Amino acid sequence: MSDLHSGLHSSAREPLEFRGVKLNLPWNSYRVHPSLTRHDATMRRPEYWQRLIPFLAECGFNALTLWSIHPWSLMVRPRNWPDACGLSDGELAEWQKLWRLIFRTGRENGLEVIPLCFNIFVSPELARSRGLAAYSADLSTGYNGKGDYSEEVRAYNREILSEVIETYPEIGGIGVSQNERMEGVTLQEWQDWIAETYFDIAEKYLQDKTFIVRAHTRPTPAMTRRAIESYPGRLPERTLVDIKFNWSHGHATPTFEYMHEGDSGAALRDPPPEKFKLIFTVRNEDFFGLEYGSTSFMRELIAANAESDTAGFIIGSECLIPAEEYIVKPAGNPGWEYLFQRQPLFWSGWGTLLSDPDADVGVVTRRYASIMAHHCGAAPADASAIVRAADLACRAANHIASSIASTWDFTHYTEGMIKGVRQDWFKQPFDAASPLISLRELIDGFPLDPTWISIREFVDGTAPVARSFGAKKTPPGDGSAIVTPPERTAELRADCRAALSLLEKLQMATAPSSVLEAYERASITAWAYLGLCFADRLDAAVALAWLERDESDELKRELIGFARSAREWYKSLCETLDPWITEPYELLHLGDNFTAEAFEKPLRLFHHRSVLELLDHELPTLEP
Repeated sequence: MSDLHSGLHSSAREPLEFRGVKLNLPWNSYRVHPSLTRHDATMRRPEYWQRLIPFLAECGFNALTLWSIHPWSLMVRPRNWPDACGLSDGELAEWQKLWRLIFRTGRENGLEVIPLCFNIFVSPELARSRGLAAYSADLSTGYNGKGDYSEEVRAYNREILSEVIETYPEIGGIGVSQNERMEGVTLQEWQDWIAETYFDIAEKYLQDKTFIVRAHTRPTPAMTRRAIESYPGRLPERTLVDIKFNWSHGHATPTFEYMHEGDSGAALRDPPPEKFKLIFTVRNEDFFGLEYGSTSFMRELIAANAESDTAGFIIGSECLIPAEEYIVKPAGNPGWEYLFQRQPLFWSGWGTLLSDPDADVGVVTRRYASIMAHHCGAAPADASAIVRAADLACRAANHIASSIASTWDFTHYTEGMIKGVRQDWFKQPFDAASPLISLRELIDGFPLDPTWISIREFVDGTAPVARSFGAKKTPPGDGSAIVTPPERTAELRADCRAALSLLEKLQMATAPSSVLEAYERASITAWAYLGLCFADRLDAAVALAWLERDESDELKRELIGFARSAREWYKSLCETLDPWITEPYELLHLGDNFTAEAFEKPLRLFHHRSVLELLDHELPTLEP
């Protein structure tokens, strides 16, 4: 249900205890790519953090999580491992000045700043000087394979962690992700290493701080739970177990279907835990150029998952760092300096609803208007119309992302209707013609939303089969809750047309108060066009599936008609975005050292005009 139809407060739910933001660091980072490394200089500026942190606090967040494979060697020079830090004394002093400013600014604004690392690594300098964890010499390529379980690696990590916490008393806590580079031993040994290395540090140094453990399918959620509950010492009261919400694509369906690598995570929740609480990381690897603002989706996701065992959520991205603005570049002075400043709908929407899950549309609108006024130049001319139109149009993103269940980062990019790599985990169909999600992939792929029947099942008249991922949820056998492809397209078209109607009335009533508001209007318009394009592509896929069963001229005309109409809607999107996104930009989904798919018509950089070319490339293959 849209916020247009939301009622006033019907209950008094408390704010979520943990309202976090995920921010990947470009330093000692998980991946190295121009879309990430370009932010290095920007994020070394104190002014960036002095703008970002108050912005997030005013949006309603109370935690900032900083992700890097091994950030610690940029923070201290450990006493017994001095060669772990490759900085000169002067360089280290400058870094420490920056870290202290980050932690202090967080504390002053009511945000815990919590760095997280990826477990069994050492610094690149230490890997090279002593041969320990040799895969750490290049952190961006070394996170798959066997780990170095030597006592030296454990001792080093324990010492550097303790010195980081002692050096920065205003640090909000630390966290560890359990999954990377830990093969070569049994899963229980894997889990034990995490506990023996990190839990003892948490007990000794983090009693008044936050300790985060990211859970994965390996080691199993049951092992992670046992490790915490059987730990002989006393872990911090605020021990949080983090789960990726629907892997890397959190803005798909509001129901939780699976975590990283597909486990349902049920062992962490049943029975409800007493020694930790859960947090969900809701990732966005799906829209980097367009602004997202479906607050009804945010509201539904929170309501469906914020149970008594849940402390809160982390919102953010792996492949987008909201620092340097390198995507939206209108002519002249845009009125914003940093990328996060042109995402006020996204950040204020999530922050408002996490801090007040019962907030009505009026509360959301006032927060959005306040953020625009205080941090983005000027309050919008009509904030209510913007919020309502965004809520409707941006549901297109959820429809597209839910149409094919996706896994890790590069398997889906909603904004472009593209995929970057084959989905090996879920065995989804793969068409190598181009990165465009083809009609045949839409036909034979299975949706993420458990109530959506696939196009193949719909055309064949078969009951939905149990999904081959996660909790293996199956829609009710009586079919009472089944959503068919025509029902999906009808809803999508209705929402997008309603959004366009609101925007048309707004344009006639008042001019934008700022360049940013003009961009917001263009972005919402683009979402609406994208939704109408995708609705036509779904109908084209249905027609193609019927055509494979029963050749007819009428079905051929339907197929071509819908495919051409989809192309025209996307052309309208291009014309809307041309003044804003003027050049192709780096998109991690389209190429790093893990993307090796050879498409017949590949993309090297991303741009909406490039997607139009993919649609034009597909169209002749459908026509007789």
